[in-house]
Order: sequence, then C-alpha cells, then structure tokens
Amino acid sequence: MIKEIYLVHHSHTDLGYTDHQSIVIENHADFLRDVLRFCTETDHFDTDSKFRWTCETFWMVKNFISKYPGKIQEFIKRIKEGRIEITALYLNLTELYDLEMLIRSLEIARQFSEKYDIEIDTAVNCDINGLPWNLPQLLSSNNVRFLLTASNEIRGFAPEVSRPFYWESPGGSKILTWNAGRHGWYTEGVHLGFPEGKSFLKDKLHKYLKTVEKDYPYEELCIQLAQDNYPPNRSICELVSAWNQNEESPRIIISTPRHFFNRIRNKYANIPVYSGAWPDWWADGNGSCAYETALCRRMSKKMIENEALIALQKPKKGCLEKSLSIWDNLFYFGEHTFGSNSSVSNPSSLQARAQKNTKFSYVYQAAIDSDNLHHKLKTASGKNEQAQPQDQVINYKFRQNETIKIENNYYMIIIEPKTGAVKTLLDKEMNVELTDASSDFFLNQYIYENISSSRGREAIWKEKSTTEPYWVAFRKCSGARFKRYSTILVSGELEITRTTKKLVLRQKGKGCKAISSSIILYENEKRVDFVNYIDKNETQIPEAVYYSFPFRQNNPEIRICAPGQFVFEPEKEQLPGTCKDYFSIGDWIMVNDSKQSVILVSPDIPLIQIGKITTGKWLKHLDCKNGTLFSYVLNNYWHTNFPAFQSGKLEFSYTVTSWCGKATNSQASEFALKITNPDFLVLMNKYFYWDSNNIIPIAINRHSNGKDIILRFREADGKRSKVTFSIIDERLSSHYEIINEDSCSASANNTVIHFKPYEIKEVYLKCRKSYRNPA
Repeated sequence: MIKEIYLVHHSHTDLGYTDHQSIVIENHADFLRDVLRFCTETDHFDTDSKFRWTCETFWMVKNFISKYPGKIQEFIKRIKEGRIEITALYLNLTELYDLEMLIRSLEIARQFSEKYDIEIDTAVNCDINGLPWNLPQLLSSNNVRFLLTASNEIRGFAPEVSRPFYWESPGGSKILTWNAGRHGWYTEGVHLGFPEGKSFLKDKLHKYLKTVEKDYPYEELCIQLAQDNYPPNRSICELVSAWNQNEESPRIIISTPRHFFNRIRNKYANIPVYSGAWPDWWADGNGSCAYETALCRRMSKKMIENEALIALQKPKKGCLEKSLSIWDNLFYFGEHTFGSNSSVSNPSSLQARAQKNTKFSYVYQAAIDSDNLHHKLKTASGKNEQAQPQDQVINYKFRQNETIKIENNYYMIIIEPKTGAVKTLLDKEMNVELTDASSDFFLNQYIYENISSSRGREAIWKEKSTTEPYWVAFRKCSGARFKRYSTILVSGELEITRTTKKLVLRQKGKGCKAISSSIILYENEKRVDFVNYIDKNETQIPEAVYYSFPFRQNNPEIRICAPGQFVFEPEKEQLPGTCKDYFSIGDWIMVNDSKQSVILVSPDIPLIQIGKITTGKWLKHLDCKNGTLFSYVLNNYWHTNFPAFQSGKLEFSYTVTSWCGKATNSQASEFALKITNPDFLVLMNKYFYWDSNNIIPIAINRHSNGKDIILRFREADGKRSKVTFSIIDERLSSHYEIINEDSCSASANNTVIHFKPYEIKEVYLKCRKSYRNPA
C-alpha cells in the first residue's frame, strides 16, 4: 500500500513549443526568482509542506544567474538547505547529442557545483522516450546517482520495466532510475488535480493509487507536477498542509528527487537491475529536417577538430570563448523541442514560422562560426588550407542499353538499368556478392512513400477522448498502408582520375524536382561512397524518403554504434518496450555473419530501419533474419512540434566497406572515424601514440585553466586493457607530461593506463612551461 507521495514540482523545459524561444528564456529565469520568494513565504510551514523546486535542466539555472546575478547567494543557500535541487543535464536530450556533446553538456553543471561546493545527485530528462545507454556511466563519473525521467507515450512507449530500477550501462555503471507514471508523464500531478484543490485531488488520486498498487510493491511513490514552461505554483503548499492534517493516508511530501531517491535506496535492497539500450520512439522527428540534422552531426565533428587545434597551439584571443558559444548553439539545436505546438496544424502561423526559424538558426550559426573558427585556427598554425590541384578527369557517357558498371581492385558494381540503383556489389577480394538478390529493393535505391489513407497522419497515430482519472488521449494504429515509388534512370556518366572512379547517375522520381547519385571507388582504399542528391518538392502531404541497403546475409548479427558511441544489438540488447521501428546510428551500423562483415557509415543521416520498412508498425519484436537496412532519410509524419514540410536541395552520403570474417567494434569505429573526422584522427596520430587498437580517441581539449591538455578515449571491445600512451611530437613532449591517477609512468612521456571494459577515460597532460603552435 502506498503510504507516502513525494511530489516533485518543476517546469518542463521546452525551448519553444508554447511560445517563442526568447520569451521562454526570460520566463524560466523569472520562475526561479519566484521560487526564491515562495521558499521565503513558506519557511514557517511544516517540513513536508514547505515549497520545494527542482530545476529540470541546468539551462534554466544558467539563464537565471545571467538575468539576476544579485540573487546568486540566496539561490545557493536554498540549494544547500534542500529547498531547491539543481540537476546534471543542461537540456533535455535527443539522439542528436553525440558523445562529445553529452560530455561537454554535463561539464556545465559540474563546473558550477565545484565552484559553489554543491553536490549534484540527480539528472532529469523528460518528455522523450529514449536515452543513451552509456548515460549511467557518464553520470556516475560526475558523481550523479539518480535519474528522473518522464516518457511521453503520446507517440511512443515507456520502457516495460519496474519502477524504480537500476539502469546498468555496458561498462557496468548503475544509476537508480524512476520513470513517471504511464499516460501522464511529467504532467501527472496536473491531471490528478494538485493545482485544482483538495476535493478534486481526493477523488482522482485515490482512483489512481488503486490502479498503481496492483503491481507496485513499494510504500513510496513519486509524482511529478509540471507542465510545458509553466510557472511554479505556491498554492500546493496550502493544499498539502491541509491534506496531511485531514487525511489518514497517503501522506504527501513536497520533495525534490534527491529526497525520494535516497528514501527508496536506503529502504529497499532488492530493486531490480536492467541492462540494455533505450532507443527513442521520438527519434524519427530528427528526420523532419534532414538538412539541419546532417549539419548538426557534421558540425559536432568539426568542433572536435577545432578543439584539438585549440589544445595543440596557443589560440588567438577569443577562440576558447567562441568555441563555447558554438557548442551552446549545438546544444540548443540538439535538445528535444523542435518547434511550436502549431507547427503541423498551422505551419503558416507566426508562432510556427518564428520558432522554426529560430530553432534552425542555432545550427546555422554554429556552422558559420565553426567554419570561421577553423579558418582562424589554421591560419594561426601557419597551415592555411590551400586549394588542391585537380587531377585530370576522363569522362565517359554510357550509351542507351549499355551495361553501366564500375570496378577497381576491391569492388565491382553493376547498376540496375531501370531504377539506377545498385544491382551488384561484388567484393573481389573475397569473391562474395554483397547485395541480396531476393530483396524487393536494390542497393542505394531511392524510395518515396505516402500514407495510402485519407486519414493521413492519423492512420499511424490518432487522438481520442478519455474518461480515465488520468490522461490517456492517444492510440497507435499499426495497420496503416503505404504507397511507395522508386526512380527511373535517365543517364549515367563515368569520371576517372588518378585516384578515383566516380559513377554519376541522374534519375527522376516522385517527390523531387531532381534526383542523382554519385558512386565513388578509390584506388587505395577498400570503400564505396554513395553520395545522393535530391531537390525536394515542398508538400504538407505526409511523406517519407528512404534509401535501401539490402546486404546478403542470413540470420546476421547486427550491431549499431549509436550517437553516444555505445554499441548494441537491436532486439537482443534493448530495454523492453523501447523503439524497434527505427534506430539512430552515430558512427556506424554493422551487418555480419561468420563469413563476412559489412559496415555502413553515414555522417549525415542518423535514422535506420532493419529488415523491412517498419514505419508505423509500433513493433514489439524485431525480426533480424536478413541484412537489409533502410536509411530513413526524411519524413513529416509528426502531428506537432516538428516541421510540417521540408524542401530544397539536400545531400547525404554513405560509405560501405566489407571485411572477411567478423569485424570488431574497434575496427568498425576506426574505419568510421576515418570517414567522419579524418583530420582529427591525423592530429591524434601525429602527436600521440597508444598501443591498443581497441582504444578509440574521442577528443582533445584544452583544460579550463588555459594551459593543460585533456585527451579522451573509449574502450570499444569490452576488454580490460593496459595501454601505453606516449607523446611522440618532440616539441609537445618537451613541454607536457602525462599525469593520471591510475597510471604507471615509465617516463614523463611514456605512461601505462588501465581501461575497464567500455570505459571512457581522460588522459591528462600537465604543462611544464609555455608552449606555442606545434599544430
């Protein structure tokens, strides 16, 4: 029986949605001003009824301090009293956050906590239905012990796990996790009637508790009281005080997450543990703006290179500050609020237009600033990029009915003559055909899709009314039918240089003004590049675009390196109830069996579907009997928040390679790094040496003290490793030495460091004297 309710009051941070971003920023700062006032006004209340507040994101703290610097000491005092709890995540995450973005966003709150000697125990992430599997590891390394979530099941599902539970990362780190009740998520306290008064609350709350208690074994329950960008509500203090004086049970406690989690952790010893990835049902929204999504992914990689240049030279004035502002814009674009609540219902409205343009401006500004910073850093190093001389190009135009093909020492490619897709991809070294002839689609085939129903989007999602004591206003529809179209090949041309062979194919197809593909083979690299171009028509009719990659393998093992750079097998290594209709890839996806492996890398498009097109299936089980992959390029199937259409010229690239036998995670990661961030890898190999192939570099950063250097690595293959690190550049080694707590130094610049399986670790370079411009 539930005897205590811990009421966690916060405002859900939607950077937009209810109003323009600029207004939301101002309002959230004012909310914390009011929180301080409400704390003072309720100081004389009993302990359980005093006003308490949780800062859902650290972003609101940052904006409050910027607007009200004179209130910082009062704010810190209330934090240390336990009346306000600040949390670890900067903004609510999406799968647009790669590993470096995750790490850097966590640093913002951590630096604040160190400055003011405040413990941050909790991370909060609300409104979406997925999180990176290595988040428990990242949080634990920042001394964060608890995770409060609230899955929005309107268009997805919460994981089918116990509440609470320990969520375990691939490396074994665990974090105590609580997900809000089904159907109400962070708004559950609102729907139960806390803002409306005691009589309304009493009726709904007791009905709700009877439902929860059917399969809930604990005496304590956490209920979140929040809405989108809503202000703090002081009236709950009087309501709770009156309730506790007149009601026998349950007792209501105005709480922060820390208080609830500590109560649960200390009282119960057998809280279940779940280990598995948590793919996000909302991730298909990232396909609603394919150009901007690709730009965000590429700019994060560019900034890793820029940060390395800043670390390896004495940067010009302002470079560090500019770098921080670029990351901030990437955080803003990558967070979960894409646009107005009227973005689909009324896309021509002022709110929809203004919020969309502001959202996109974050990534556009980041891209412009990142490119300018890169030029500035290259100029400072004395190595300004020069235009490379062009190789002589030999052109050959294929005649009508002529077989179109391209080959080198590694691959032979034959084009299917009707669609212009790839009919044959032969690995000549293994003498293995990599494409699946039994598939309904060819490799790199353009597929355009419409919903075959007059109901449009409601064929896959439908709103409904409810009489339940809490909100259940949605229904997933899994029987939607679709019409799908491909392309017609118009022409083919071969361009040959000293180092490459490029096949240029022009096509026509539904949904676009123009469609073309370039297929590139390299004389000295075993890889195939597919660069696809479309000039998209504008339409608000629900639609999607895919490119198919049917690889010829039966009952394969499929592994995904997700945006947080953790690796998992779909279906086998997922929390139950998490998304299987589509997945987000970060660096790569691999399809392998005992004989061969095929690795697909895309710097641009994160969404992938496995086995068959599964949009709108709401899969409980994923059938991985074949090696067919579908790159889910774009869609506008959402009913709110995301753009209603996208148009214009879009470019997205893929790279494929094949291996004899089963490739390791580290082999796939190293190959992908050469594709997605080659210049960063060159810098790493130029200045540093490490003797373990399973250790993958993540980033090089200059320390906040402006002198020291931090290198970040991750162990990729799940092996304990003893790794020797060296500084191999003489100028760098004369000024820096490697300092790590667990290291065993053979010399100042030759250090042995131990890695646990899947561990993310920093290697610290201490500056001995001034140093300038080795890069």
